Amino acid sequence: MKSFLITVFLTLSTVFFSTNVHAALYPLNAIRTGSTITVTMQGAPADQTLYQLYDATNIIQVPKVATGGIVTWKLVDTEFKDNYLYTFRVTSSRTGFPINLDVTEKVYLTVGAPPTISPLRDFKIIPDGNGKVVVSGNVGSSARTDVTITFLWSPGGTATGGPTNAKPLSAGVGGQFPILEDGTYSITVPNLTPEASYYFKQEIAVKGSTTPYDTKIGTFTTEKGYLIPGSVSEELDFNSRSYHLLAPWPGLSVLMDPDLCAEKKAKGEVPIDAVCDVNGFLDFAFKLMIGLAAVVLVLRLMYEGYQYMVTDVPFLKASAKSGFKTALLGLLLALSSYVILNTINPKLVNNTISIDSIDVGVEEVYNRADDPNFMSRLDSENIQGVTADINDETFLVYLSHQQGAGGAKAILRAAKNNTPVPENITKNMSSNFNRRDAQKTIGTSGLTPINFLNYWSIRVRAFKKDPAKNIPSDINSALSKVSQETGISLITLQVMCRIESGCSGPGSISAINDYGYAGLFQLSNQIHPSKKTGKFTGKVWETYKKTDGILLNAYHNAYVGALYAKSNLSLIK
Repeated sequence: MKSFLITVFLTLSTVFFSTNVHAALYPLNAIRTGSTITVTMQGAPADQTLYQLYDATNIIQVPKVATGGIVTWKLVDTEFKDNYLYTFRVTSSRTGFPINLDVTEKVYLTVGAPPTISPLRDFKIIPDGNGKVVVSGNVGSSARTDVTITFLWSPGGTATGGPTNAKPLSAGVGGQFPILEDGTYSITVPNLTPEASYYFKQEIAVKGSTTPYDTKIGTFTTEKGYLIPGSVSEELDFNSRSYHLLAPWPGLSVLMDPDLCAEKKAKGEVPIDAVCDVNGFLDFAFKLMIGLAAVVLVLRLMYEGYQYMVTDVPFLKASAKSGFKTALLGLLLALSSYVILNTINPKLVNNTISIDSIDVGVEEVYNRADDPNFMSRLDSENIQGVTADINDETFLVYLSHQQGAGGAKAILRAAKNNTPVPENITKNMSSNFNRRDAQKTIGTSGLTPINFLNYWSIRVRAFKKDPAKNIPSDINSALSKVSQETGISLITLQVMCRIESGCSGPGSISAINDYGYAGLFQLSNQIHPSKKTGKFTGKVWETYKKTDGILLNAYHNAYVGALYAKSNLSLIK
């Protein structure tokens, strides 16, 4: 019996080691061409060893023998599910011995047309009030029908492993929330505890794949939400909750909002005893001033005491004695200043100052998308064959007139870097973005910085095909004169005038809407005008108007609009 087992062992060893099959990993390749999938393995020994193709665990082709070191399997893709991720591997066995050994690494192939998955962008968790947060991001328009986004959260868990005992919400294929045409999604998470911290995990799975395409793990709070560290959104959030000192102190150039300062200290990003918020700065400055005052007054006490001891002149002794008393009283006042201020009003020593953000953009935005006359003017221009050009000067002038120089720069920067814009600028864009018209113009109704720029670039260039269309000679003469005086091209002024007011006659010159935007260029007014008195105010008008300028005058209105355009162009560039 012992000799028999030794014989079997030696035989098997000879079979396996003579072919070296078990020790080698041969290159495997799977390619789809038309309706055929070709799987090849190269470098295999051409002997009696049989090679069989497996899909994960099941054999899908009969064994084959290598010919010239290459084994080829031909598969028809109709045998497989469309858009499904398959795993191919090859095993081998020598004739007469049904023991299989893997001889290749696994190769993955998506049968059919694989989805194009863009990197996840703009992921964030934003508080929505009443114990809710909104989870959002962008997976790209081409992937919207091929992915499922699952979001899990719970009070318990870890920052690296995610939540425990979590119930998921999902978007996309089979989810409760949709993925919009532009690839954006929003998942509303309700019933959260106010001022609480939660662990979260988000996974994006591609249809047919068992491996998540993207995973995000971390923590969020119901008050602050979550922003990806280092992202533009986090930078915007940091800047909106911070003040940059005009003259930085050594080691201190930024003062944060108290909440932000506390967050940074909790994360270990700022030393626990560091001065990083305005309240800490005021407390530091208060103590510093008391300390400096005490030092100065002690020195004054020493000086006056010395003067008193070294002189015998009566009036000098009296002067030194008076100075000593004054310095002593000042020292007592300095050391008791906190008690005095707290007695007068506790708020004087209760540092509870927060930094409010300052938004820079247009003075006021009204919803142009709801203005039937405005939409009619847009629709009157043929956009057939017109393509976007966001470097066109006329477009940049209109964009900055519409959004302000700060808003225009933010949108252009966001489009270039494929990042979001602040909430106030998103609101401004939305007010000038008719989704139905955008669907017709650029093929999507999704509001993003890139879509916004493409939409308006096409619309502006459509007006440039016939810039002087329907403009009366008197208005055109006024525009021509302004162009010569300011250096803004006549075509740009004509297009601006036609988009803003129609520029088609006296009614355009005297046009005033309910928001106080008036004249050919619809110049804005911080205080709505009185149609009875005809008096107008506003930053743009007051800054650029001629002496005794008349808002409802073609030349004066165009002149201010042109100077405003010139200023905006210089700021953008």
